[in-house]
Amino acid sequence: MSTAGGTWADERLYPGLKTHTTLGSYEYSDLPMTEDYGVKPGGHIPGQVVCDYLKHYIAKFDLGRCIRCNTKVTTVERLQEIDQWRITTDAHSTIICDKLIIATGLMAEPFIPTIPGMDSFGAPVVHTRDMRENAPKVLETASSVTVYGGRKSAQDAVHYFASNGVKVHWVIRESGHGCGWLASTKPVIPSLALDRIPFIRTVSALSPCIWGNADGQSWLRGFLHETRFGRWITKGFWSSVTNQLLAQNRYDSDPKLQKLKPRCGVFWTGSTAGGLNFSTDFFALVKSDMVDVHIADITQLSAKTIHLSTGDTINTDALICCTGWRSTPSFKLLPEGMERDLGMPYRSDEVDVLADKASKEILSRFPMLTDQPTTAASAEIVRDEHATRPFRLYRFIAPPTNVFNRSVAWMGMLGIRAASEPEALWCVAYLTGKLVLDKKTPEERERSGVTFEDERMWETVLATQFCRLRAPAGYGNRFPDLTFDIMPYFDVLLHDMGLETRRKTSVLRERFTPYSAQDYRGIVDEWVAKIGHGSVKIQTS
Repeated sequence: MSTAGGTWADERLYPGLKTHTTLGSYEYSDLPMTEDYGVKPGGHIPGQVVCDYLKHYIAKFDLGRCIRCNTKVTTVERLQEIDQWRITTDAHSTIICDKLIIATGLMAEPFIPTIPGMDSFGAPVVHTRDMRENAPKVLETASSVTVYGGRKSAQDAVHYFASNGVKVHWVIRESGHGCGWLASTKPVIPSLALDRIPFIRTVSALSPCIWGNADGQSWLRGFLHETRFGRWITKGFWSSVTNQLLAQNRYDSDPKLQKLKPRCGVFWTGSTAGGLNFSTDFFALVKSDMVDVHIADITQLSAKTIHLSTGDTINTDALICCTGWRSTPSFKLLPEGMERDLGMPYRSDEVDVLADKASKEILSRFPMLTDQPTTAASAEIVRDEHATRPFRLYRFIAPPTNVFNRSVAWMGMLGIRAASEPEALWCVAYLTGKLVLDKKTPEERERSGVTFEDERMWETVLATQFCRLRAPAGYGNRFPDLTFDIMPYFDVLLHDMGLETRRKTSVLRERFTPYSAQDYRGIVDEWVAKIGHGSVKIQTS
């Protein structure tokens, strides 16, 4: 791409694209996104504003010199004998580095399912990644389009085409998770909308979490998740949030809207809930003649025709695939076979004993998680037929073993991006060797009878299995989806670095006001002061 920004780069923007979250939740602590960007408090942020903000950030901190645009990485090779990495690009240029951060994120490689008859379809098949380039062309020529998918990108595509006068057939997989939740900026608990409640410590305590004790609320969490009365309160809270959204969206008021009614409660959905951030009334548009909703799977394509599992057919001028992304990078790894040690998905036909043990421990600690949604087990489209193991990264950043001597790490692997600075700082601290991971003395380690390598692998598998059990109707089966558990996760990272986790000015604010990027302002200076020198040099070329 010619500009930085990933999802928010110029090439990926199209009219109407906005963030799910509101002003104040999508920024870095050292450059607040103020109302000068044209967004009012409580308003969703237009994609162009995010793009402009990132350009301003790059300019302010002179990051442009570190960025190579219009460049695709083709291979990443481990040079074991000299403990370095060699990166090769499509321009046949080579970069040799001591430290490598893989920050390709979760939305870099589009996934389009293979559908029988695609070669004879004879109409455009467009992934949402390419909406900016292709959607205007479709608008010029199409009288009807078919949108395939049920989550936020599909909802955006439905609104885009229908509001521009093109008939939309919206196909939501019967075998999938159904339509994703849509939340307005109206409160679901007093004074707070859904996008802000994950960042409130008291609300966070209502989510069963394996890192719960890291936030200093162990007594409250113990009551809420280890006693019958506490679990009754917790279930009541999540039922209330779900019922508030059901009431606000009035799904039962219209037969079409009933088809959009989510199939399980908000508790299980992770980061798949989207914002009602449209320029016009989305639900009114769905109820109009401009949108037909089909709950079915696409079984086959023929000449400008889509065949559904219900036996119905749709005549259409384009198929818009809102079918998600491959979560693994597109470059080739050399030497082959490094995926397991890197923490990437890989294939193994062996019984995953450690994962089974982790699941049993999690379910014994949090009985609420045993009541998994019935739609979740097989609802995901298979994106990688070869991999049987998901991403397994220590703290969702580092490889699960020390095979690579702290020379490689991952960034951007979480399903929530509202405040990434603790994650980024932990990554740099790890790579530079300044972060002490094993907190036990040699004597304590010997008495425990468990090596740190084994403990690190166990914590990694435990965290991965927790995500699978906590967000089965989200993305927990494929990568970390921590929407309602992001606060204790950040606390764990700060604890690892020996930094203060409680960053509000009073106890009441700490308990009842949402965290934002501004609350983490200064953590880099705190870390530098802690390790005792003024700078850490990172090679950029």
